[in-house]
Amino acid sequence: MSNDDAAELAHVEQELQSIEQEIASLLRRQRYLVERKQELQESLSLVEAVGERVAEQGWKTEFPWSDRVRTLLKEQFHLKSFRSVQEEVINATLSKRDTFVIMRSG
Repeated sequence: MSNDDAAELAHVEQELQSIEQEIASLLRRQRYLVERKQELQESLSLVEAVGERVAEQGWKTEFPWSDRVRTLLKEQFHLKSFRSVQEEVINATLSKRDTFVIMRSG
């Protein structure tokens, strides 16, 4: 074997070793990302499940503040009843849930 062949062989072995290290590093990164993906999917599933339960809750039922809200409706605003879904929105808001509502104004 010539000197050039020996040098090239050493270079090829060095490059192969470098590639094996990169592969090992990429495999570690892949394992981490697969675990993180699973954690995020589980977290999202939990959030969706909780969100569905909150959405299904009957917001027109009685709450600890219901009597006070009705009193304010009559005494402060001089109204006899709430508009459509207005009471449900008030209950959702007072229950300290994140609430986003789009309603007509008139």
